[in-house]
Amino acid sequence: MVTQKIIDKHKPHLMIEVYDKFNKYPVDTTFKFCFDRGYSCLYNHRGQGLKPINDIEHGVKVAMTMPEITDGDFCFCMAVELKNSMFIHVPKTGGRWVKQMLFNYVEGAKAVGDAVYDSHNTPMTHKQTFAFLRHPMTFVHSLFHHRARKKSNTRGHQWNWQNDLRLERECQAEEYEAFLTKIVGNKNVVKDYYDHYTTNHYPDIKFGYMETLCNDLIIMIDALGEKFDEPSIHMHGKLIVGGLTASGPITVQEAMIKQEYLDAMYESEKELFERHEVWMP
Repeated sequence: MVTQKIIDKHKPHLMIEVYDKFNKYPVDTTFKFCFDRGYSCLYNHRGQGLKPINDIEHGVKVAMTMPEITDGDFCFCMAVELKNSMFIHVPKTGGRWVKQMLFNYVEGAKAVGDAVYDSHNTPMTHKQTFAFLRHPMTFVHSLFHHRARKKSNTRGHQWNWQNDLRLERECQAEEYEAFLTKIVGNKNVVKDYYDHYTTNHYPDIKFGYMETLCNDLIIMIDALGEKFDEPSIHMHGKLIVGGLTASGPITVQEAMIKQEYLDAMYESEKELFERHEVWMP
């Protein structure tokens, strides 16, 4: 419990050996614990170097193949440092895909090794920071269904809300419409969530948007003077990010249930929508 509190508060980078024979709990619980807290994961593929873990199922598959392709050590990281900038990962906004692109196709990308973390989960840096956000309605839909996801083991908790964040502490519910009602009834709760990771610590942070993730990433890192493989990033731009099904990411219309909730969100998150006019109707 003490270790969990330290991780929840400071979000340090982690190197964890994940091996079924030695794990106290099922292998998938390790990946689930870290992914729930916004971490991305890398492993050293024998003879090929660092490779990303895409999701829990992929992590379990790789862990079960040691020592054929990996020695069992998995690196869980939050921010990614580039030559001129640093990517800050806001949960549920396509960050895992962004990190895969940065590690694979941007020169000099690295996890922020021994960076000192403050009490608000963000690494200190003098470089230009950037992050990606998404429409508040699709964000809360994604967050709810992530928390609601049933675990494939008997030790995990289905509703693992993160109580250090106001949105999750005050709006948690076990039905989506009840959750959405609380969201629109709490002024600026999504704005505060986004600010927690971004403008509270980086006043000059630059933003792109999950709705145009591939193009925004390319424009961002090009403007920041990074060297990258643009054709390869474009090639992966059609990968489904944030979708519950193969049809792709959830739309605002699908996430809002009915128009009155979207109208209420425009009012409760007025400051956020004014700040990011791309989401305005």
